[in-house]
Amino acid sequence: MESDYADRLSVEDHYLWYQMMEREPEYVDWMPMPVMVASWNVNNKKPPATGLRPWLVDPLPEGHFPELYVVGLQEVDLSAAGVMLGDTNKAGPWRLGIDKALTDVAEGVSYTRLADRQLAGIYLSVYVRCDVRDLVRGVMVRSIGTGLMGVMGNKGAVTVSLIFRHSRMVFVNSHLAARTSNVARRNKDYADIVSRVMFPSPRTHIVSGRVIPTAHTPSPGPVDSRPTHYEGDGLSIVEEGEGEGERERETVNSGTPNLSLYHTCQTWESLFMGHDYCVWLGDLNYRITPVFTYEETVEMATSNKLAELLEHDQLLIEHAAKRVFHSFVEPPISFRPTYKFTPGTNTYAPPLEDKVRPPAWCDRILVRVLQDPEPFVSYLEGQATPPPVSPCSAAIGQYHSLESPSLAISDHMPVFCTMTLAVKSVDKARRESVKEHVQRELDRVANDMIPKVEVSPTDHSLDFGLIGFGGSVTRSLTLTNVGKVAVAFGFKPLLGASAVCPPWVSIECPSRVLAMGKSAEIKITMQGTPRAAQILNQGHSMDCLLLLSVTSLASSNGPDKYISLSGSWKTSVFGAHLERVVRLETPILEAGPLPPECVDAPALKVCVADSASPVPPLKMEAFPASPIRTVPAELWRLIDLLEAAACGEYDRIYEVAGNESDDALIRECLDTGSPLPSVWQIGRARGTSSTTRVKRDLEREGVAKGETGSMEVSIDSVAGCVLQLLSSLPVPVVPSYSAAMLARTHSQAMSVVSSMPASNVNVLVYVLSHVERLLQSSRANHWSREGLCALFGGCLMRPPAGSPRLVDREAQFLMLLMPSQRV
Repeated sequence: MESDYADRLSVEDHYLWYQMMEREPEYVDWMPMPVMVASWNVNNKKPPATGLRPWLVDPLPEGHFPELYVVGLQEVDLSAAGVMLGDTNKAGPWRLGIDKALTDVAEGVSYTRLADRQLAGIYLSVYVRCDVRDLVRGVMVRSIGTGLMGVMGNKGAVTVSLIFRHSRMVFVNSHLAARTSNVARRNKDYADIVSRVMFPSPRTHIVSGRVIPTAHTPSPGPVDSRPTHYEGDGLSIVEEGEGEGERERETVNSGTPNLSLYHTCQTWESLFMGHDYCVWLGDLNYRITPVFTYEETVEMATSNKLAELLEHDQLLIEHAAKRVFHSFVEPPISFRPTYKFTPGTNTYAPPLEDKVRPPAWCDRILVRVLQDPEPFVSYLEGQATPPPVSPCSAAIGQYHSLESPSLAISDHMPVFCTMTLAVKSVDKARRESVKEHVQRELDRVANDMIPKVEVSPTDHSLDFGLIGFGGSVTRSLTLTNVGKVAVAFGFKPLLGASAVCPPWVSIECPSRVLAMGKSAEIKITMQGTPRAAQILNQGHSMDCLLLLSVTSLASSNGPDKYISLSGSWKTSVFGAHLERVVRLETPILEAGPLPPECVDAPALKVCVADSASPVPPLKMEAFPASPIRTVPAELWRLIDLLEAAACGEYDRIYEVAGNESDDALIRECLDTGSPLPSVWQIGRARGTSSTTRVKRDLEREGVAKGETGSMEVSIDSVAGCVLQLLSSLPVPVVPSYSAAMLARTHSQAMSVVSSMPASNVNVLVYVLSHVERLLQSSRANHWSREGLCALFGGCLMRPPAGSPRLVDREAQFLMLLMPSQRV
């Protein structure tokens, strides 16, 4: 009975939240909030000796003091340690410089820092004017790496979410992939940031100061993948107070959060869900499409022929095609390109022999009003604090770059943008009156209404077809409320399972409440993630059932719906057991899934039901006694091709991630046994994106026919596949992580190696030999020994589930095994 009451309360609160949102105009007033947003790629330089006031304070009109400052920096730290560790001390001087610039701006006007975070070279800080500090609450910080292996911090974003008065906003400082030809990679970085950044649902803040239980909504991912609260020693729950400026937190023992309450009472939504505004700034790295020579581009930039250059700006082209930054608005650009300058001057840098980098508008600021699909934004040039003209709107003031001699320390020029956002101010008395009215209506219908929903497709089944490693297919499920009462819905685990879906399935739903007559589209994706491949390569079927639970206000016993998913797995060497791969006599696609007698079926079933359970080892008695190869042929083919194609220029290997189409082509060749394509030589340019897309289609036909000799892939993709092949092994090359982390001498490290299977030892020796060749042949010495060992350490060994990576210890273990580093 107690459980039934808890579920009823949850559904009731969901409905109350929805109705209160619908009737916001009855109790919400709109207030102007001036904001200053500034971005600068500082090229690993220290702050200028003259300070940062010429950038942050002096350009503003006299008497104009924004209530919020958002300052984003890129390339604060370019060191290998910064890429691996994320947070270093390189941001310290800039933090102090910003603090100094925003202290005592004028008589009685000063700012205090709300939050800041460094991710490798990316640094974001948010400041609030001291007299309005109490209007801010719910400050949370989240960082996402999209660089090497899709997670390293040399590229990515730092985000800050906060509530000002009663409006929720998020600020994103990002550094996207470089190189003129990498448009698709930049678009993917943007999409990754949008999909991976998650914050708690705003409904926590809406219903009169109570945390709303959401029993039917699981929290996504482990604790360390969630945002951290900036204030206090841990993660705090921020509730809405009874009025503006009142901030209450559910904490335990001086800042330590009540995590059980936080995890069970929060729903988690993506970056654009639940925020009224999103302001995106940073070095987005979009260039000018190379239709002009370097000299022509410089001449047009310096002679103010900006309109012709902007016609070929990659960001404007991609935005117009709705491939990136959909519904964002950028103010008109009236300043010349902000990159690439000779440091210390206002002159564009001359081209080098091997690198031609024409001027480009790399540094940008965009805003999205999230309440409406097409936001209203007014451009009021020259007005210090333009008033908002409609609810939830952004009025842009100045959008400029600064070419001041005192700021010419980098190869980028800083940019800034002033804007005024319309923020909500809630009238408490009017809100309570609306809430009472909604509650009366709720009580009137709660006892005689039952939930009724329809699911499309009507047979409740979705077929995803053939899926391989790294691939994904998305299908849609439509849920329509055809009853007379609002319903809440969500997926829940099947009997005996701890997760609502297996590792190869993900579910995306924008809302979990349906009003009468409304529909919701549920997107379900089957994807070939490394974890999925480790299970499916052992012969487990992709077919599965999802349990969709629907409840109403009257009872928690709503109509459960079973959704049937079907798909076919394309067996791959990626995610396959090492002991199987070294015994393959034919390509793995020809060999097919593992025979049932080789698989520990009960342990594999536990692995599917519990995401924290390790993938079981194979039953070795069912395999030939000895391998037919010392190392996997696929690993040898990749490294041999990589070293041959590099032609001695090893310092560029593993520098950036490859592109998805090349990755997929390489995996296809390895799995089918087809000859690997040739590799673009370093320094060669690739064709246009349209040519590349046509070429990819022809190449896939060639793989099917075994014709791969004339194809080309990027060297970055070959290097990425080496890392991917090693890191996707179900049992890592170094199986005992704890023993490896305890090794302090060469003899102790060798003791760990001596306990490993022979195949694992052979792979470890082969990879370390590859690392030695990289170090010996690197002319520019781009990679240090520590950096390479830290990179490969993440591929060769894996901490137990729930434990953090010890990057330094991993690198130390590998260096102990290298001849020049024995202790």
